[in-house]
This record gives sequence, C-alpha cells and structure tokens, in this order.
Amino acid sequence: MRLKGLCLGAVPGARMYLTAGLHRSVQKHPDKTATITGERRQTFKQLENRVAHTAGALRALGLQPGERLSVLAQNSDRMMELLLAGWWAGLVVNPINTRWSAAEVSYALRDCAASALAVDDALWPVAQALESDLPALRHRLYMGQGETPQAYQSLEALVLQAPAVEDVRCATDSLAAIVYTGGTTGFLHVAGLGRMLGQTIVGGTMDQDGYLYVIDRIKDMVITGGENVYPAEVENVLCSHPAVQSCAVMGVPHEKWGEAVHAVVVLCAGAQATSADLDAHCRSQIGAFKCPKSYDFCAQLPMTAAGKVQKTQLRQSVNRTPQP
Repeated sequence: MRLKGLCLGAVPGARMYLTAGLHRSVQKHPDKTATITGERRQTFKQLENRVAHTAGALRALGLQPGERLSVLAQNSDRMMELLLAGWWAGLVVNPINTRWSAAEVSYALRDCAASALAVDDALWPVAQALESDLPALRHRLYMGQGETPQAYQSLEALVLQAPAVEDVRCATDSLAAIVYTGGTTGFLHVAGLGRMLGQTIVGGTMDQDGYLYVIDRIKDMVITGGENVYPAEVENVLCSHPAVQSCAVMGVPHEKWGEAVHAVVVLCAGAQATSADLDAHCRSQIGAFKCPKSYDFCAQLPMTAAGKVQKTQLRQSVNRTPQP
C-alpha cells in the first residue's frame, strides 16, 4: 500500500487536530491519487469520503469517543481508511503487531480494553486462535475479501450502509493511539498524521495510575531484524515448560538480522526436552521473532554471589559465528 502526498504541514493560525492532514490534502489537491493497493487507486477526495462513511459505520455500532479500536491487518488502503476513521469518530486506535502470536494479541486486547477488533484475511489464522476471555470486546469486524466468518461482521457491508458523519476533529493533545512495541506500551498523542510524538517507556509498562513496571534492562535487550526482544519475556516462557529448570536468553551475532535470540537451558533432573520441543512451546505463546533460533543445554548457569545469572560470562562462552 502506498500513501501519496498527504499534507502534514500546519496552517498558520489554524487549530490542529488528528485528521488535519487529510482535510488539508483534500483542499489542496482533491483529485490527486492518495492511495494505491494493488490495482485499486483512490483520490484524496475519495479517501475522505471512505473515511467519513467508515467512521459512520463505527458510530452506528455504538462506539463512542475514547473507546479503543484494535486493528490486526497488513498495510493497505482499507487499513489506512480504518485508522483515519477511528480518529474521525473520536476513537483511540490500537494497530497490533502483525508478527505477534495469538496469546500476545489477546493480551493487548485485554490490556487496552479494546471495544472493537478489525481483522483482514492475512491475519485471520491469528484471530481464530484468540482467547475467549475478552470482556470489553463487543464488536469483531472482518476486513477481508471472502465470506464473513461466524461471529464477525463485514466491515465493507457496514461502510456501504452507513451515512457519512462529521469529523469530531480530536485535538492533537488527545490520546490518539496505544501501540505495543516489544513488551512496552506507548500512549501516543499525535501532532498530525504521519508525525507521531510519543512518550514510550522502553523496557517497561506504565498503567493508568502512573505505576511503572520494569520488564527488563535495556542493555540485555536483543535487536533482531529491527525488532526489540526482551530476554526476560522469553525466559519466562521457556521456564513455564515443565522440563525447564532455568534458562538465560541473550543475543548472538547474525549475518542477516544483526542479532539472533539464543537460549542456554538447564533441564530439570531426569527431564528431557529437545530444541524442537522448546521451540514449539515458545511459538505457542510469543511471536516467532522472539523465539530462540538456537539453544545450548548445560548442567547449571554461572551465577554471581548475589544469585544473578552471569550473562557476560555466558556470552563469552557462546562462541558462535554469525549465522546465515
């Protein structure tokens, strides 16, 4: 999906709001191409019309300003329309990482108290595996091209039936989006479409009362293929396997991804588990990019006098050449 020529500059003296960039683009060049997805193209005027009707569909569902709209979909014109429509209707959007597991998506939906979830064809397998205990989720919307799945509503059908509604023009200091990045939660306030200025707590999460929960130390974070992976999160998943007594997760050099996730595992006495067993266990709970790509098994982990794993010593002992 390509988004072309959207005006992000502020108009001197004008009040800024979340969808100001779209309105400005319609004023300046309504007939220019705005989006391209495959063979489908639309102008800025057409985009504005789709957004207004999509917002009308969201409001017709009973969604009120401030409620959370989660989107589990790949980049496309329809996804762009939905995110803009969420702001147009005064909602807080929650674009979900498309590489996450169903368990992680379920966590995000519960944590942000999503009222509605929209899913496309590519992410439908993940949606099918979502946990059922999502008390705030009232509406499930299907963005795909096929037959609408049971318990879902066709977003396109709702858009075609709904009237266009006026833009609520949320101020830029309003909560615009909740974005989860590698175990952290970013509550973002937007100064214009495409320019997201946020205060993200790296290495932890902050709840609505302002309490900060530390997830992991930044120096231990693994960056693989541009994605942040917190070893503590992976270690918790590994240690939930009945055969694992303890483990340590770290990054090792990788020729393509920069770093790859590596695990050193101590099995319980008498227990057996292979790398494949542990990989299947991890993939059932976290995104594939977080799962260890290699394993070492040992009798015990090197510990400090304070009882902490000596990861520096482990890194030195893991003598691995960059992997292809």
